[in-house]
Amino acid sequence: MEKTLNIKGMMCEHCKAHVTKALSSLDGVSSVDVDLEKGVAKVSMEKDIDDSVFEKAIIDAGYEYVK
Repeated sequence: MEKTLNIKGMMCEHCKAHVTKALSSLDGVSSVDVDLEKGVAKVSMEKDIDDSVFEKAIIDAGYEYVK
């Protein structure tokens, strides 16, 4: 399964690494690909993960989740 998440507030490679680490640490996430220019993260999952879990991880990392 794959999901695309819209994220506001990422500006540099450090931001990209921070978001990648936060999303990769979630149970069931197999890979994360963050695109700074588009402000999105493409997440591959081994199981279905509720959007609220992604939202919390992004907010806890210091960024804004855009629904």
